[in-house]
Amino acid sequence: MKVHDRVLFPVLAATFAVQAFAQPPPSPQEPLFRGDWVGPFALGDSATVARVRFTDAPAVVRRLAGNYRIARDRVVSMGPLDEAGGWLAFFDSKTRRGGVLYALSDTVLFTGPTFGIDYPVAIRADVRRDARGEIRGLTWRERGAGLREAARLDDHVSEDVTFQNGAVRLAGSLTLPRGAGPHPAVILIHGAGGTIPTRDFGYWSSYISGHGLAVLAFDKRGGGASTGDAHTATYEDLADDVLAGLTYLQSRGDIDPDRIGLYGTSNGGYIAPLAAARSGGRVAFIAVRSGSARRVGDNIAYEVGNDLRSQGFSESDVAKAVAIRQRVTDFVIAHPVIDTPAWDSLKAEVAVVSSERWFPWSRVLWVPRVSPSDTRAVAFLNKLRAEWQFDPLPYWRMVRVPVYIMLGGLDRSVPTAESAPLLRGALAAAGNGDATVRVFDQGNHGLLESRTGYDREVFELSRYVPGFQDGLVGWLEAHAKPSRPR
Repeated sequence: MKVHDRVLFPVLAATFAVQAFAQPPPSPQEPLFRGDWVGPFALGDSATVARVRFTDAPAVVRRLAGNYRIARDRVVSMGPLDEAGGWLAFFDSKTRRGGVLYALSDTVLFTGPTFGIDYPVAIRADVRRDARGEIRGLTWRERGAGLREAARLDDHVSEDVTFQNGAVRLAGSLTLPRGAGPHPAVILIHGAGGTIPTRDFGYWSSYISGHGLAVLAFDKRGGGASTGDAHTATYEDLADDVLAGLTYLQSRGDIDPDRIGLYGTSNGGYIAPLAAARSGGRVAFIAVRSGSARRVGDNIAYEVGNDLRSQGFSESDVAKAVAIRQRVTDFVIAHPVIDTPAWDSLKAEVAVVSSERWFPWSRVLWVPRVSPSDTRAVAFLNKLRAEWQFDPLPYWRMVRVPVYIMLGGLDRSVPTAESAPLLRGALAAAGNGDATVRVFDQGNHGLLESRTGYDREVFELSRYVPGFQDGLVGWLEAHAKPSRPR
């Protein structure tokens, strides 16, 4: 087991960090900390932070993925999450608490008070094993509350699987409910992400399978154990990867081929209707969290505006940054072939504003470094054009299977006030009589309960909006029922 030192300090503005950590180290008698404290050290002149020893995530977390029952009406679901560096993301069905559990050892896990604050420790979980070393449950301790025992539920099994989309080999995990099949199933669709995402969607595979549906989560092409190149893939390629997973599931005797649906998050909200439109009627239902109705390029301009607002820029500066970002998008889309004089004119427009204080947040810094005489640059621009002009609404107008779309009223990555009516209109135009577009007023992009919805606030958040997870699985259960007696 590999051991490292971890400094319990979030990536936050210094003023907030000082407020969060300016406190004495815990007493050796404090139960949440017993056995895990290495020592405090000073941060600058005014704050003390904790340093603890922690283990490599892969060595611990995959064995702990699953559902743990604390009470009749309370289950904690967990699983490794890419966005958390492979650590365990968890969701408490009773408190709506979410977070990331870090491992101090093979038997001790902890999390802080919010997603981004690791210290002071708010929850400690000790792993309970039987005489054979099998994980049987957790001792769950929350600051300010009593110790609770959480029994591990034997409600699903997981297996590694592979399937093909042409020359691309896709690898993932299929999580199956216990009991006789054939089971309904849902395929998880990735968001965009800063890195190429894998099958590690956090607690979703455990959580959904605990409600009776099989879950296929796979490594995006070029990530994990999958081949191919995500950087050159089109949206059509990604949709066909999803459909390759659908074909694989339909080949299994333990999966009901008529009850397989999709669950796309964020950018997966673009892929889901496209995959359904290309499926030949094989997709049975679609759920989407935080999917935009805008063209991809236009949605980026919306994100840029909110990135600047999050940094405190004036509305005048926001408008200028959004304008240059939109100008680049419109230029690339309008020029299927870009010659050097035309590109030089765009670079000149970008250069005029390059000294502005807001420029680093405009997402056009790359423009001066691209030359249309470079074949690699041309390929890059062609891929951007294909993505930026992608419009999801024509595909939603083709979807007639049940649809459940969840949007956050404070989403700063998706224009909810604009998207909700457009999505409802597109589904109505399709003649879809079973379509719900639900807006959670206090939800951010991840549907965490928020005050502003801006990215900088995420580190301070700890609970999801009411009705998100339970509303989703309730809808899935209702729409995955057999369409005919078996």
